[in-house]
Amino acid sequence: MSAPVVRVDSRQSTVDSQQSAVNCQLSTVDCELRTDVLDRVLDMAHPPVARFRLCSHGLNPNNTLTAERDLAGSRACLACGNCLDACPAVASRPPEQIVTRTSMVLEHVVGAECRRCYRCIAACPVVDADLKRYARAYRRPERVVHLLLASAVVLLGLSGILLFHFRAELDTLVALSLGLVHRGAALLLVAAPLLYWRLDRRHLRRALRQSLTWGAEDRRWLGELLAFLRTGGRTGAARRGDFNPAQKGWYLFILGVLPVLALSGIPKWLDAPPLPAPALELATGVHVVVAIMADVALALHVSLKVLWPVWRWLRSEVGGLGAAPPR
Repeated sequence: MSAPVVRVDSRQSTVDSQQSAVNCQLSTVDCELRTDVLDRVLDMAHPPVARFRLCSHGLNPNNTLTAERDLAGSRACLACGNCLDACPAVASRPPEQIVTRTSMVLEHVVGAECRRCYRCIAACPVVDADLKRYARAYRRPERVVHLLLASAVVLLGLSGILLFHFRAELDTLVALSLGLVHRGAALLLVAAPLLYWRLDRRHLRRALRQSLTWGAEDRRWLGELLAFLRTGGRTGAARRGDFNPAQKGWYLFILGVLPVLALSGIPKWLDAPPLPAPALELATGVHVVVAIMADVALALHVSLKVLWPVWRWLRSEVGGLGAAPPR
C-alpha cells in the first residue's frame, strides 16, 4: 500500500526548518540538561514524541523484548502504536491514512495540525518518565488560566442573566449574593490574564504574537472551512491545529471583551454612579450586549471542543464504523 500524499503548506515548511535546527541540537547536547531545547520542541506545532525519544535513555535493561542483540538503551520506535491511539488528531483521520503503527505516521499525517496536547509523549514506552512529567507540566499555567477564564465567564453569564432579567422576583438576600458572585467573577476575569503574565510570560507572548499574525495560510484555512460548511463536508476541510484562525479570533475576542465589560460594568458597582442617567443606561446596554456575545462565543467554543467530537463518535458508532471512544 502506498503512503498517503500529504500536502505541505507554508506553515509546514516553517515547522520543517525549525525541526532541522532542533535535530542538530538533539544530536550534540544532553537534552535533560537543556530545557531550552525541550521547550523549542514542545512549542512547535508538530508531534514531539520522536524527538523526546532521542532525549531519553532508551529502553530499560529490564525490558522483555526478544531480539538477537541487547536492546537496552535503544531509542528507536517500537511500532507499538500507543502514540497513534493517544493522538486526538489521528482519531479524526480516515483509517486508510494510517498505514503503519509508528510515530512516523504522526510526522506525516498530523504534521502542523498537532494540537500540542503531548499525549503521544505520555503514551510512548521509550520516553523517560521525567521527560513525560516535564511535558505534562509545560502548559499547566495555560490550562489553569483557561479554567479560570471559563469559570469566570460562566459565573458572570448565569449571575448576570438572573440579575438583569429576574431581579424583581428574587429575594433580597439572593440578589445580594448574586451581586457578590457577579463582582467576584468579574475580578477573576480581569485577574486571569495578569496571572498568566505572572506564571508563564513566554506562552502569553507566544499567544499574543500568534493571534496578531495573519497570512495566506489563514486565508486558505478560512476558504476550506467555508467550503466544508457550504457543501456539508463533501469538499473543503475543518482543520484544527495550533493557532488556526478560529483560535486566533477567540483570543482577540477575549482581549477585546475584557476592557469593554470592565468599563461598562464599573459604573453599576458604585452606589452613586458617576454618569448621568442616559449615559448609565447606554453603558448598561453595551454591557448586556457584549455579555450576550461572550456567552454565545463560549457556547460555540464548548460545542467545538467537547460536543462536536462526541457527536462525531456517536455518528460513526451508529453507522457501524467502530471508531474509538472520544478523547
